Amino acid sequence: MVQIYRFAAVRPGQPYSEKIPSVPYDVVTAEEARECIEKNTMSFLRVSRPDAELPDLPPNDDQVYRRSREVFDGMLADGLMERDPEPGVYVYRAVQDGEEFVGLVCCVGTEDYENRTIRRHELTRYDKEEDRTRHIDVVGANTGLVFLLYRDSGEIFSHVRSLIDDVQPDGSTTTASGVLHEVYRIADEAVLARLESLFAAVPETYIADGHHRAKSAVNVAERRRSEGRFTEEAGKFMAVLFAHDRVRIHGYSRLVTDLGGYTFRGSSMRS
Repeated sequence: MVQIYRFAAVRPGQPYSEKIPSVPYDVVTAEEARECIEKNTMSFLRVSRPDAELPDLPPNDDQVYRRSREVFDGMLADGLMERDPEPGVYVYRAVQDGEEFVGLVCCVGTEDYENRTIRRHELTRYDKEEDRTRHIDVVGANTGLVFLLYRDSGEIFSHVRSLIDDVQPDGSTTTASGVLHEVYRIADEAVLARLESLFAAVPETYIADGHHRAKSAVNVAERRRSEGRFTEEAGKFMAVLFAHDRVRIHGYSRLVTDLGGYTFRGSSMRS
């Protein structure tokens, strides 16, 4: 059974919804992130990639993570970002080349990751895992989404999509490549209860992207529990749920430049 949880999101204030959103932290180098920040000083990369602004420090230095928290708190204090007044969930809509993708942003439990209600298919690297663990712990927020897929019998997606018919988004931005991103806040009690009931009938979800973010959130919960700092919110992390037949999965290639002492064994190689 999949449990979804409401949360009060911290989001860009309406006047800044075009400026603050950024690419994910792990698709740019520190140098590329620095260039983005120089062009747009409101970029959320200042929070998600603080090493970009501190090039003289090792990326895992304590000061780097403290910088994330300082910038995050500053954005809230200055009104660039705002916390929603009460918990809810959020419909996320992206439009690319005329194709629409719609998901539900909510929180899920770290215990569902541990008991494999949330299914995973990749091993995680310690260095990347530890980086996001420290980042989440110091900032006190999930600053990136985990993308989950659920098998839809046909009822859930149609219901989620219907929630944004003839409704203006609470925030939107268009990327340089022309992809439109929109967020719609859902706070009606009856609608929230209906969504929770629909997902309770789903047996499991599958991580499509964000293995390191998910494992890092689990690590934070374990660390805070062992140190006596655990709260109910620490046992959840932010995710966006997409129906299995409403996504487009692209291939991902890696270039191998060194076999590390191993030899290639196989009947053929593609050129």
